[in-house]
Amino acid sequence: MTQHRVKGVRRAGLAALSVLLAWGPAMAQDARGDFVLGAGDTVRVTVFDRPELSGEAMIGPDGAVAWPLIGDIAVAGRSLRAVRADMTAAVERVLDHTPEVSVQVVGYRSIYVIGAVARPGEHAFMPGISVLQAFAKAGGPPTLAGALAGRPFDQAGALLTARERLRTAVAREREQLLRRARLTAVLAGQATLTLPPGFEATGPVRGAPDHVTRWTDVLAAELPRLDAARDSHSVYDALLVEEIAALTNEGTAIEAQLDVVTEEVRRMQALRNEGLTTNARMLSLRQIEADLQADRFRRDAALSRARQDRVREARRLREDETDWRADRLEALAELEADLAQTRIEVNAARERLAALGAVSEIATDDGAWPDPTAMPNFVLLRRSPSGTMDTMVAAPHDLMQPGDVLRVDQAGPSRTTVSIETQ
Repeated sequence: MTQHRVKGVRRAGLAALSVLLAWGPAMAQDARGDFVLGAGDTVRVTVFDRPELSGEAMIGPDGAVAWPLIGDIAVAGRSLRAVRADMTAAVERVLDHTPEVSVQVVGYRSIYVIGAVARPGEHAFMPGISVLQAFAKAGGPPTLAGALAGRPFDQAGALLTARERLRTAVAREREQLLRRARLTAVLAGQATLTLPPGFEATGPVRGAPDHVTRWTDVLAAELPRLDAARDSHSVYDALLVEEIAALTNEGTAIEAQLDVVTEEVRRMQALRNEGLTTNARMLSLRQIEADLQADRFRRDAALSRARQDRVREARRLREDETDWRADRLEALAELEADLAQTRIEVNAARERLAALGAVSEIATDDGAWPDPTAMPNFVLLRRSPSGTMDTMVAAPHDLMQPGDVLRVDQAGPSRTTVSIETQ
């Protein structure tokens, strides 16, 4: 009897030890109170002294596991403690007695790290991994050295070539955007550059603020030239108006003198008929009348020329402005075609980098990589038990859960900004 009792105690002790060993990690996870099972996790169920009811299974997309002699058991969205209670009840129905059942997680869903990291994508989950550790597991902030590390020589060379092509295409795109902004502003008579929203999205390029300043200076110099031409026309037109007014007044005076002389000629003609005046006086009046007629013809010719000059000057200004506008519209059309081709080259360069397995947003300028000493911003995307995706700001010491998506937002280096109106 004593021997049987000792064996029973040993048996009970071994069972308890088995339960404690099996439940150690699971209890640690459950004690956190925030870990729940999900599709993709692998669980191990141990039924003491019943190997045919023990084993491992991965939770399927339907959130259930299939177990011998028991069937499907829903486990997704539930804690380990709750799953163990369900498994115990299910095994008890099969064995007709209360068994010792342990449930533990032996395989976890992957975690995903996206954003400003050297190796974005899927990574293995480890119990207790923090946000900062997951960030380090993804390679930390992206660097050129990190993007080239571990690559064959020819692949690294191809990556650098593709990167240089992207830098060249992006720089050309920004230059073309600035030229287009200048032409658009000139055609609209604006004194400031108006850039499209996509200008900053083309990426950092060395010297970009200087380019903006340079094209702003070009715009500031071009508009006054056009205004100066218009002012010159206005001055010349005002002079012609004054000349026309003077000639008109002169014509009025000549007509008044002609009227006086003509009246005097008629009066002297009457006196001569009566023999009261001499022919010399008549000849003198006739000469004065002829000179006034000549002055009137000269004045009429000058007035006609002044009016024609004014019409020609107005037409010349309109033609010059039309030609000036047509030239810039043609340049704008050619620039739009060049810009479309450049954007094709930019996209092709990005696709080439992606094909080489480079980080999704490889910097186009050596000084534009994130500062490795600066702590980035972390955002966690976690699926709730109800199936919705929750978004939360995370601290570096926060713990990750299986299936979490960690987004890393890394601010770029400080660089000069330009105040730009947006169309």
